Amino acid sequence: MTHTVEETNVDTDKSSLSTLAGFNLISYHLHAKNGRATYVKSSLADASAQLSADHCDVITVGSYSIANVYKPL
Repeated sequence: MTHTVEETNVDTDKSSLSTLAGFNLISYHLHAKNGRATYVKSSLADASAQLSADHCDVITVGSYSIANVYKPL
C-alpha cells in the first residue's frame, strides 16, 4: 500500500487551499514567506496532525511520525 503526503507553500488564506483532488488538507500554517500546507491522500484514515508551529509541522500516518522543518531565509 502506498501512503502519499504532499506539501506546498501558502501565504494567504484562500478557499482553494482546502481543495486538491484526491487529498485532504491535514494541517496548514499561514506566513508571508514560510507558509505551508500539508495534504494526505483521501484514502488514508489513519493520518492526523500533531503540531503546526512557525517553522515545523508534524503529522502521523499510521505508526509513522513525519516532520516537515523549515529554516527561514
